[in-house]
Amino acid sequence: MPTQEQKIAKRRRDADTVRRFRYRRKARAIELLGGKCAHCSKTSGLMFCAKDVFGPRNRLSQFWTTNEEIFLQEIEKTILLCDACFWERQMTSGRRKRWKHGTMYGYYAKECRCDLCVEANKKRNAKRYRPTRAGSSTG
Repeated sequence: MPTQEQKIAKRRRDADTVRRFRYRRKARAIELLGGKCAHCSKTSGLMFCAKDVFGPRNRLSQFWTTNEEIFLQEIEKTILLCDACFWERQMTSGRRKRWKHGTMYGYYAKECRCDLCVEANKKRNAKRYRPTRAGSSTG
């Protein structure tokens, strides 16, 4: 019967094996796709992107450890883009929208503290926390 320490060591070895397998798969996928950005030929900061922007949104990360046939099918549906081309494509496709200053999204989600976003937060708080009339009970 293996001890607790032996079980932990085996889990670590198994995790390392999977990590190395995924790394080799990703390197192979980059090699199969040409090893450079499909738009600008940059070779650093590469990301996998679906060829069809509005197609099914399967995550490629789910296929790193699948069998070879499914992996190759998914790779055929992707292209390599550098980070700049990837985000440019996301913005122009309408899938992602640029956020605007002077919104609550800018203040809370993006943690922007420019004058416009701070003013939007003040307006929200003024509406939300209006002073009650004198003499009225709230409870």
